[in-house]
Amino acid sequence: MTTVINIAPGSAPGHLQGEIDKLSAAGGGRVRLLPGQHVCGPLQLRSNIDLHLEESAVLSPFPDHALYEANISTIRVEGSERCMILGQNLENVSITGPGTIDGGGSHFVAGDDAEAGVYIPLEPRLRTVVLEESSNVRIEQLTLREASSWTMHLIHCTNVIVDGYKVFNDMRMPNTDGLVLDGCVNVSVRNSVIRTADDGVVLKTCQSQPQWHCTDISIAECIIESGSCAIKIGTETFGNVERVSVDNCTLEGCNRGLGILSRDGGEICDISYRNIDLDCRETPFGFWGSGEALTITQLDRRPSVPAGKVRRVLVENMTGVHEGAVNFYAAQPGDITDITINGVRLTQRPGALGTGQQQDIRPTEADLAPSKDAAGRVGAWVRDDNGRIIGLNDYPGGMPGLFSYNVANLSLSDVEITRPSPVPDGWNPEVIVIN
Repeated sequence: MTTVINIAPGSAPGHLQGEIDKLSAAGGGRVRLLPGQHVCGPLQLRSNIDLHLEESAVLSPFPDHALYEANISTIRVEGSERCMILGQNLENVSITGPGTIDGGGSHFVAGDDAEAGVYIPLEPRLRTVVLEESSNVRIEQLTLREASSWTMHLIHCTNVIVDGYKVFNDMRMPNTDGLVLDGCVNVSVRNSVIRTADDGVVLKTCQSQPQWHCTDISIAECIIESGSCAIKIGTETFGNVERVSVDNCTLEGCNRGLGILSRDGGEICDISYRNIDLDCRETPFGFWGSGEALTITQLDRRPSVPAGKVRRVLVENMTGVHEGAVNFYAAQPGDITDITINGVRLTQRPGALGTGQQQDIRPTEADLAPSKDAAGRVGAWVRDDNGRIIGLNDYPGGMPGLFSYNVANLSLSDVEITRPSPVPDGWNPEVIVIN
């Protein structure tokens, strides 16, 4: 029988860590947080431990970045290596609900950038949950809310099940990605609901470990609302991303629905999207995305690291509404190849802001290393000398329904994009434009 230790609300913060350590040393078991409010400082998970939050149990951090100097991830994110909950080099570790982990995001707001449509975050911030170099990981029936930075970051983990995972973040807090799979292998994400201001589910391969590849990822039966890209591959792609399937997902109120952004040395290949229903809307320029249902972009942002090619992408049965265009852009001919689009029914409608009429190919080299005098925010947007956002470009001839540039072997079958008639000002009269 699994050993269970109960933690009552109001216990001293160090008590929870002590019970986790004690139980792990004895062979493992379940540490159960009983209903009520629990507060922790830096918390470290151990092998063979299930951290279980009962219904109505809420675990919150002391919202002081300085207290987390012992919880150091090997990957730096948004100016900080520190995190609220950390697990490194573990086996058989799980965090389960139905309780809630609160990231304390409201304590990390420094101001409001109304023009860009986002809060100005306090720097540095805390990631909520980080698991590194761990195997046999389960995240089940758990809710995370109010993250201040990335919500859950899995780094080089193998054999991962994410099932019934829920995220409810402030929709104006930037960089609060819902689930980041960084160089992970054999991951199943299913039956989950993610609502966050930044990307929903992200697949990437970080710069510090380019030998790590992100492979064999399945995402199914999920609902995602994102202030950026609902399901994104990139932008960090130093290692390959291969064999990814996305099935039966609903994408609500997103800046963009499906995104593949190759910017670094790894290749992205063998990606499939099936049975996707989406609603993509324009947003202020502060977030990437122009209301596109699907975007695939490939361009260099580091002179010494040519961006990897994107190959063999399949889209089948995609329906919904978007206020931008389906956008494919490669900086060099043939660096995106073998794209198959079959069975697409989209309605393209005018947005209130007009940002959808611009092709968004951010991030560029300018976003990565802006000059000290540049207006903007590092890693997000930068204005040129004429005041234009670098990487937001006018479509030639206006916005079409689908735009393709420098793509080889593009196959379009049964594609229908319904548009207003006559088309609004700033729209291309051609539905499909291939250059």
